Amino acid sequence: MNTIFAPDIPTARYLKIFTEIGLSQAEIPYNIVRMKDLVPELEKAYRSLWVILNFFSDQIFLPKEKNLYLEKVFSRLKEELSTRMVGLGIFPDQPTIADPKDRPS
Repeated sequence: MNTIFAPDIPTARYLKIFTEIGLSQAEIPYNIVRMKDLVPELEKAYRSLWVILNFFSDQIFLPKEKNLYLEKVFSRLKEELSTRMVGLGIFPDQPTIADPKDRPS
């Protein structure tokens, strides 16, 4: 398990969503007002995704198949987010924050 350091609780909550999906990088805003508005919406969307996927996969798949299905869905989600996250323009005035070792000293 990796530790991620964040300057405040909203940023930590924001990063938690992307790390649960499996991403190692995400653009983060420095404007705390925007972060406070964005985080609850992202958390709600992520929870809804889990509820929907679990409900339908329980109805359709056997337990072993369900796990494979969920792995494929989240693998695809991770792929899409990793290619689209950087440079989306959500926070156009902010740099991308990557691995701390890649940051300038």
